[in-house]
Amino acid sequence: MGMQKRERLKSVISGEAMHFGALDSTTVRVALLTGIFLLGYFESAVLRMPNLACVTWFPGFAALIAWIAYPLTAYRIFMGAIVLVTGLALMVTYCRRSRVRTTQSN
Repeated sequence: MGMQKRERLKSVISGEAMHFGALDSTTVRVALLTGIFLLGYFESAVLRMPNLACVTWFPGFAALIAWIAYPLTAYRIFMGAIVLVTGLALMVTYCRRSRVRTTQSN
């Protein structure tokens, strides 16, 4: 086997290993965020504690925004801002509705 073929084979193997490492990191992040949001859903739906769910979702929401905007480019900051505004509006709406439902049922 020639020297060039060996070097090309090395670069292909190391490139695939690097790609797998990046994929693995993304998979872990997605799994962690999914777990946080599912825990909040469990607290809300099963335990009937919507205020606790809002507290659980907030750090997950902050982590999601940081993950979106991390390499600080104008596009990523813009996308993070959109997620921030949309997510805060949804959380405020959910928390207020759950609080109203709780006071009406008592």
